[in-house]
Amino acid sequence: METFIERVAKDILNQQQDPSQTLLIIPNNRAALFLKNALVQNSKKSVILPKIITISEFISRLSGVQVANKTDLLFDFYNCFRASKIEGQSQSFLEFYKWGKVVLSDFNEIDNHLINPDKIFTHINATYALEAWSPDSSALTDFQKKYINLWANLRLLYEKFKNRLIATGKGYSGLVKKIALQRIESGIWDLPYTFDHLHFIGFSALSESEKQIIQNAILQKGACVHWDTDSYYIDNPNNEAGLFLRRYKKDKTLSSTFSESENYLLQNEKNIRILKCQTNVVQVEILNEILKKNQARNTAVVLCDEQLIVPVLNAIPKNQTDINVTLGFPVNVTSVFSHWLEFIRFQCEPGKFEKSKLRLLSENWVWHSLDSQKDLNDDSISDGFAHNLQISEPLLKEYMAVKSKDLPNLIRILVEIAKSILKKENDNDPEDFNTQINKLFHQKLIIILKKLGSMIEAHEVDLEHSEMLFIFKQLMKDEKIDIVGQPTRGIQIMGVLETRVLDFDHLIMLSMNEGDLPKGNNENSIIPLDLKKAYQLPTYSDKDGIFAYHFYRLLQRASHVDLLYS
Repeated sequence: METFIERVAKDILNQQQDPSQTLLIIPNNRAALFLKNALVQNSKKSVILPKIITISEFISRLSGVQVANKTDLLFDFYNCFRASKIEGQSQSFLEFYKWGKVVLSDFNEIDNHLINPDKIFTHINATYALEAWSPDSSALTDFQKKYINLWANLRLLYEKFKNRLIATGKGYSGLVKKIALQRIESGIWDLPYTFDHLHFIGFSALSESEKQIIQNAILQKGACVHWDTDSYYIDNPNNEAGLFLRRYKKDKTLSSTFSESENYLLQNEKNIRILKCQTNVVQVEILNEILKKNQARNTAVVLCDEQLIVPVLNAIPKNQTDINVTLGFPVNVTSVFSHWLEFIRFQCEPGKFEKSKLRLLSENWVWHSLDSQKDLNDDSISDGFAHNLQISEPLLKEYMAVKSKDLPNLIRILVEIAKSILKKENDNDPEDFNTQINKLFHQKLIIILKKLGSMIEAHEVDLEHSEMLFIFKQLMKDEKIDIVGQPTRGIQIMGVLETRVLDFDHLIMLSMNEGDLPKGNNENSIIPLDLKKAYQLPTYSDKDGIFAYHFYRLLQRASHVDLLYS
């Protein structure tokens, strides 16, 4: 069956627009790669391909502001917080981090959906003041006064933080979109390339800022929008998958960009199996059996629970050679990360020897140098690290001797150790999977450690070693190792969000459980639910609608579907 990407490619080619003056906006880089292939395959002659970029790159270019990483933003926010000198609010970075990351996420939501900051911060402050109020008019405690004072100064913190970011040419995603919209509303389309034709492809759930950017692109530049819809859910007002698309279909500007929806879900023949499994292990075993018999031209294994990536990779049959892991291999599930974490803990945590001793007693790799538990001391632990992480003796001694306040030197030594291990890994079998993972891990580790050192130096934040360890774990938690594969053919192992715009003949979805699809409502926010609804900010029901759309859209053109749950 013709995929959505193929249909869009043919549509663009049939318009016979000058490709050098055509700009295509797509949700992610993987979709861009598939679109390039489709344009080449459907062209009757050699052509110059149009420029294809992601929506995030497009908006960043328009705004002239770069989206910074979360940890960098938190350091900036912490410096603004300290400089504001709010009464009773002297906090360490770790104390600040607990609520700072939540407030930063809410700042992002407020700007992303173009909410008036004066109004919403006034309501947030009033909400928390009312929460602390007592009907018997009893005096507030010191803690309550500090609590209310913090929220009363939230508007001030927001403004200072925003101005600081803009002055340094960076921002969080919502702020970058807000700036981009303000510029194009003023007629400023400052891009490093010219275009006469603009296409937005495969979008579904837009924030208010994204929606208005596209509306302005239609009105000012005559942009085209290519929606991927099905009448099964878009024409049914009770189907949550069409929640956002029905809104856009009624919009004065966007309505003209919709065409008649096909009915893929009901009219195309599908072989759908729903398989109940007792455990995740059984899911993986069944996956192995399905893939052994798989003859589909293109297959997607979609993990609703991405923590299954390791057992899933081990379950791929040997007869399947074309594999691509789109969602990446999580750093924090590798054994080498566990050893590194223990290694850094030994130097960074208070009471480091006793804590490490207890943990190391359960590590098999320690016992090679011990005759009994009595031998577990600084020297034997050092030997264990040296053996398991292959650290040279001079570097290990230098690491063990680092003073408690010498953070730059600690990070420098860790980088040197990682480089020395990476050099040794280059001598191992390049075809071995563990060798590949270890090499990629240490390449990623060196980048993260250098980034951490640069951020600490740039923001002049005085951190204890234990705080550095905490930040290191936060940075590594979201990191993934990219495993090289065949991105446009064979078996694609993906998370749900990576499937956007793509279609597959054979769809296999694992962990189709409540709490995995859709994800549970576990997001923290300082904005009460009633306020979110009043200001039309996204709630859990909106997020359910997003995942419902991704699920139904995946089913639209698939001919064979296996849905597994435990």
